[in-house]
Amino acid sequence: MRDTGHTGYLFRRIQARRWLLGVTAAAAAVLLNLGPAATPAVVEENQVAQGRQIYQDNCAKCHGRFLEGQGGTARLAGSGSRARQNYRNAQELYDFISTAMPMDRPGSLAPEEYWALVAFIWSANGMDPGPAIIGPENAAQLTWTSRPAAAPPAGPQPGSNAATSVTGSSLAPLAGAAGVVLLIGGMGLAIARRRKNGGPMNPVDPPVG
Repeated sequence: MRDTGHTGYLFRRIQARRWLLGVTAAAAAVLLNLGPAATPAVVEENQVAQGRQIYQDNCAKCHGRFLEGQGGTARLAGSGSRARQNYRNAQELYDFISTAMPMDRPGSLAPEEYWALVAFIWSANGMDPGPAIIGPENAAQLTWTSRPAAAPPAGPQPGSNAATSVTGSSLAPLAGAAGVVLLIGGMGLAIARRRKNGGPMNPVDPPVG
């Protein structure tokens, strides 16, 4: 005669193990995705920083450390900036400096270095290229009247706690991980109690004896 009770017990064990594997996999996925809260990438800041260094290495000796112009060379930022006066957009500025600058070695830099210089000059004139780097895909649309740089805030607003504020999106993974950890912890506690009371280790195991 077929032992249906034992067969049902085995089926429950298999189902329970599958469930435990699923919970473990979910916990691992959540924990692997944890990390520093993602912040919007401001790519142009890296390009501007690169352009600043390239300018100091290749251009400052003629145009001045602060783009002020010296010895008859063009002023590139501030009042009377030749960059703003002579070129309508970032593409025109790139076309000129990539073929005529540096004056002692025109055209000697790599294209990405010239684009970085454009980004630096753009930033030095109070302009914001937006969230993407300046390049051939967007340079013609970047004019001196488009996307003016917003003034940075002077500091945290009254009553705010900027140093410790956490966004809801950054709390979501933590909440998910905490839920999984609590679930696994509750299962472990139940098993420990069963062990202490002499009961079966697996919640679906048949009673001993």
